[in-house]
Amino acid sequence: MEKITFVKFRKLTIRYISLITVFFVFIMGSSFKGASMEFSSVNNGVETDAVVIKSHTLEHHLAEKERYFSSFQMGYSVVDANLKMEAGINDISIIPPVDTDGDGVTDEKEIQDGTDKNDPCDLIVAHQNCSPSTEWKNADCDGDGVTNEKELDDDTDPFDSCDLIVAHQNCSPSTEWKNADCDGDGVTNEKELDDDTDSFDSCDLIVAHQNCSPSSEWKNADCDGDGVTNEKELDDDTDPFDSCDLIVAHQNCSPSTEWKNADCDGDGVTNEKELDDDTDPFDSCDLIVAHQNCSPSTEWKNADCDGDGVTNGDEITDGTDPLDPCDYNPDSITLPQSGDYLTADCDGDGVTNEDETTDGTDPLDGCDYVAEHQTQPTSTDWNAVDCDGDGVTNEDETTDGTDPQDPCDFNPDSITLPQSGDYLTADCDGDGVTNEDETTDGTDPLDGCDYMAEHQTQPTSTDWNAVDCDGDGVTNEDETTDGTDPQDPCDYNPDSITLPQSGDYLTADCDGDGVTNEDETTDGTDPLD
Repeated sequence: MEKITFVKFRKLTIRYISLITVFFVFIMGSSFKGASMEFSSVNNGVETDAVVIKSHTLEHHLAEKERYFSSFQMGYSVVDANLKMEAGINDISIIPPVDTDGDGVTDEKEIQDGTDKNDPCDLIVAHQNCSPSTEWKNADCDGDGVTNEKELDDDTDPFDSCDLIVAHQNCSPSTEWKNADCDGDGVTNEKELDDDTDSFDSCDLIVAHQNCSPSSEWKNADCDGDGVTNEKELDDDTDPFDSCDLIVAHQNCSPSTEWKNADCDGDGVTNEKELDDDTDPFDSCDLIVAHQNCSPSTEWKNADCDGDGVTNGDEITDGTDPLDPCDYNPDSITLPQSGDYLTADCDGDGVTNEDETTDGTDPLDGCDYVAEHQTQPTSTDWNAVDCDGDGVTNEDETTDGTDPQDPCDFNPDSITLPQSGDYLTADCDGDGVTNEDETTDGTDPLDGCDYMAEHQTQPTSTDWNAVDCDGDGVTNEDETTDGTDPQDPCDYNPDSITLPQSGDYLTADCDGDGVTNEDETTDGTDPLD
């Protein structure tokens, strides 16, 4: 039962009145009419007999949100009392409960709460049981720049300086609030307002403007979701707000789903997949092409990871490998060849592509190279082939000390492959007959004096020209000039003899007299007579 003090009841002073029906009506803020009151009076500490007043007219309308009224008029008649009074209309003045500091909590309630009835900013808001004063409404107890009244409207705490709607700041915040850091991001509230960042979003700040120590929560948080805490990023001098600026080896918390699904280097493989593949999510040329699971960036498409002169995008279109400098379509070259391509040896001949370009040889033809520029190990494929077609593999020729590029420089005992290519079109013995024709003819391609004259289709060699196949003392060249047969020891011009007669000539009997030319020479007779 609530007690309300009032001061006047015509000539009777009543100190306290106990309301039963009327108080309930007051609290509800309703209108009432035709009600009755019962109260007991206390005079000089002695309780009088009960008085019942039957009202003829009793009407009061409470203002919105008002919980008490100051005065009203009522008509009454005395039904039963020890007082002799005429029925009539009297003014009754009600004195509201006392709220010394105007904070909307009565002094009596503040005493119960243990708060200071003289400090308008020391109260329990939930215990406000009367209307706060205008001064209290316009005050800012927590100094956050939002008046107490506005905070109640916003359903924020007028005693928590970090519980407010910044856009509703309607008075100047306190120095304490300005210097505080509500979101713990290391930037004071005042500086965040100057920067137009959110002083209640710990990930909305300008790092360069941090002017106080950030909170442990901020240090351990990961604003950009890259899996590296803010504190570690500051230590690493990376940007805690750029999810693609980090040292992967320093990831010390779980990255966000957004980071996992992002593609920091634009190579078309998500960050998460690159971590699974043990490739670098920040090196656009370190990837497994078969694992591309998102669209690569324009920058990646226009780049040339392997340096072969063909852009990554064109290599994907061509079906070649953008990471293999030796797998490309020469017709698609649009960039200068560089990097890995120059140091590679695409044809495996032991000469780098760069040196082959300088030499004017073909970096993609393992049999087109300058031997003295072989500085790299030759490839297994190159070792197994036979560049000159002599039937001996390049590897065996290297072992034998013969020239893998000379079809006429080989060890016949090392032949393991069919003779082909350059060997067939060559004329190893210089007799003017190709090796292929000699093979067909059954003559020896390595014996310049073993050939079929009718198959001479090539120029004879200097060496062949200078020798004397038939031993008649006349060189093959002179015999060709004389129109005699270099293979017939008895067909020669004696005037053209420049060499000692030998070989077939000595065993022959040119004049048919039954004596060999050699014996005739010994006998001093004429081998031609």
